[in-house]
Amino acid sequence: MRKLIYIITNFIFLLFVLNGCGTTDNQAGWGSETTNGISGTIYDSTGNGVPSVQVTLFTKHYRPPLDSALRQVSGYQTVQTDSNGYFLFTELNPDIYNIEARNEHNSTIALLQNLEMSDTTLLKNITVTLHFPGTLTLSLTEQAPAAGTILYLPGTNTRTVISDKDIQSGQTILSGIPAGTFTELHYFHPSSDLDTALPLTAVTINSGKNTLLGPYREWQQQYTITMNTTSSGANIKEDVLAYPLLLRLNDSTTGPDFFSHARPDGSDLRFTKDDTFTQIPYDIVSWDVERKQAEVWVLIDTIYGNNDNQYFYMYTDHSSPPASSTLPVVFNAEHGYAGVWHFEETSAVPAESAFPDEFAFRDASTAGNLAHALNMSKDTVVPGVIGNSAWFNGINEYLFTRQKYDNPQVFAISLWFKADSAGGKLIGFENDSLIYEYYNHDRMIYMDDSGFIRFAVFSPVPVFLSAEDSLLLGYQDSTGQYQGVRRVITTSQSYFDGNWHQVCAALSPIHGQTLFLDGILVASNPDVTRAETYDGFWKIGGGRLAGQWIPELSRHFFAGQLDEIQIRYQNVSAAWVKLNFENQRPESGLYYIK
Repeated sequence: MRKLIYIITNFIFLLFVLNGCGTTDNQAGWGSETTNGISGTIYDSTGNGVPSVQVTLFTKHYRPPLDSALRQVSGYQTVQTDSNGYFLFTELNPDIYNIEARNEHNSTIALLQNLEMSDTTLLKNITVTLHFPGTLTLSLTEQAPAAGTILYLPGTNTRTVISDKDIQSGQTILSGIPAGTFTELHYFHPSSDLDTALPLTAVTINSGKNTLLGPYREWQQQYTITMNTTSSGANIKEDVLAYPLLLRLNDSTTGPDFFSHARPDGSDLRFTKDDTFTQIPYDIVSWDVERKQAEVWVLIDTIYGNNDNQYFYMYTDHSSPPASSTLPVVFNAEHGYAGVWHFEETSAVPAESAFPDEFAFRDASTAGNLAHALNMSKDTVVPGVIGNSAWFNGINEYLFTRQKYDNPQVFAISLWFKADSAGGKLIGFENDSLIYEYYNHDRMIYMDDSGFIRFAVFSPVPVFLSAEDSLLLGYQDSTGQYQGVRRVITTSQSYFDGNWHQVCAALSPIHGQTLFLDGILVASNPDVTRAETYDGFWKIGGGRLAGQWIPELSRHFFAGQLDEIQIRYQNVSAAWVKLNFENQRPESGLYYIK
């Protein structure tokens, strides 16, 4: 009742003043010829009127970096509320105004936007409630403004000066923002008087909250990709670092409208972490608009074990996207990747070698080691478990790396294979790129004549040159006799089933010799921690294998399909191997996209 009487009293008072029957000294611009006005009351969150609050009125396009210094803006007025929280503005030119209220005693703030005034507009008894301000964190990666540039919200008193530290970090924070929705954000540099409006869709600032405004605010479609490593998802118990995540984009994973929003070549595709700022390296391996499917590799710095709430963002739908920022390669040598072949070239890249009639497949790792094909035709690229794969005839076709590798002693080899009824060499390490009768061949994954998968290492054995000598790892004793030992571990079942399977073979001083099939450890020998010492080439689908060294195999070459070969010169965990399988298998339960 008391508030109602107070409001009625204000209303009568406003009419009295607008009729020219009185003035007030503390209301800026108030006079006897007033024909319009705005009156109201500022309240706190409990509903009480707040005295001594600074209330500022300015036009919607008011520029705080310049206009606040000059105070030459038509309609700019500042008043303070009376003991009951009341304020009043008069004599306003026709325009669109904002009203900002700031209580310096407890740092609360409020903003009224888009108050349209004519010569006779009367806005009476407006109520404004004060709240704690919010903040806006803005990416500077695309604009890269100079230090000293002022970032501001037009129509408010909110601004900040961008520092050298902000430039280095790639982001700045605009604080003290009243809650509300904003459609404009500007840069202004005093030295040039250059005022730049940033492209901005509606951004809502909430009281006491920070709003992230990342580098992809111009992209119209944002997708959330959530990973699930709990028992209901991929069932990975440990964290895995620096993991290249395969995303299959199709109607099932993204919904039927995804490719209609994205550009035909996928050039507007981008990824960030959950902060919307930190850009994530990615590699588009295949992009097929007609079939509505794509395969993209994304580098995730940590995939957390037993977690179903880790997510990142994917962006599409930009009419003219700028060039993608320079980012690290997904399969980086820093993380141990020495060679990665996706076989996605529908017409394989020309070979830069002494074999002009042959061709090669791109290495997706920073090693850049092309896999050159011998005796293979270009139609060897056929549909695989991930996009395309390479098909081998089992007679004379194989791939070899053109560049020589230095004596790998710690490595993990992961690949997909599909075979019906014939064995052969899947991959191995040899000291020559061609096929000769006698030379070094070691570190081999092959399928024997019965369809069992085997991992063979020619391991050195302890050698005593004399009773006084220390224990040495060697290959020849004092009489010249070879001292290496063939070490083979194998699966317990045959894989002549015509289905896709993933094998991973690893060697390291930590875990020894290990063999995984479809993400599960099937065989190991912890005593084997080294392989034969020599530099050489990786051969895929063929090479010297049969004979005395491998008596259980009658053929050198593999008959079937191979896909997604990854060689990593780094010790890997069982969690990494399982994650690799769970992520790459066609019906992955590792992630979902919304």
